[in-house]
Amino acid sequence: AADEDRTLTVRTTGSKAGLPTASSEASVEVGPPLPTVNLTAPSIGTTARVGAKLTVSTGTWLLKPTGFSYQWYLNGAAIQGATASSYTPIIADIGGDISVAVVAKKKGFPDSAPVWSQAVTVEPGAAITASKAPALSVQGKSAKTVKLGKTVSATAGTWPVAALSISYQWQVRRDDPDVGWVDLPGATAKTLYLDPDAESDFRAGYLYRVVVTAERVGYRTGPAAISAAITAVP
Repeated sequence: AADEDRTLTVRTTGSKAGLPTASSEASVEVGPPLPTVNLTAPSIGTTARVGAKLTVSTGTWLLKPTGFSYQWYLNGAAIQGATASSYTPIIADIGGDISVAVVAKKKGFPDSAPVWSQAVTVEPGAAITASKAPALSVQGKSAKTVKLGKTVSATAGTWPVAALSISYQWQVRRDDPDVGWVDLPGATAKTLYLDPDAESDFRAGYLYRVVVTAERVGYRTGPAAISAAITAVP
């Protein structure tokens, strides 16, 4: 780069005993340096999901770059502010094709032309799974039994992401060995009152539990979280 816009000349001189000395010279104009050349394209992997960070692998280059610049694209349009080496897809990106253009930089050389990664279609976020099951309590205390005429309260459990829509479904297991857990009609609140006048659903010896489902826009719905059972007593 220091020789740019200069003329380089080389002179060659030859001699041999008994013959006159001969010489020749050649000159060449030094032009600007060429940018580094991409050998293998950048890559962002094969899967893009809402909430999961994508990080670009910059590929390989003929001259080792000293730095890079980035621009992420959705369906071929630049994403405003997305100029880092990583990008986390958002809900609005679902169904679109994400890609990134990488420009290589090297001191004393011009920047490379942008080189694009492959495009990957953005999918909904991974299924949400509870990290802690719902817990049941009676009058604010953890319990394994509940008297008829009392109310059982449930927590939602613990989930790894925020802004969830939580739904509850209480279930009963009666004393029929051939019938498993069944939903209690209309029992979709955080609490369950064991009505002693509704003997078909509430009776001493019956077991109760809550099934909690968490949903979030842009994410797959994962398996429900289920509490431990609580037993009704007289």
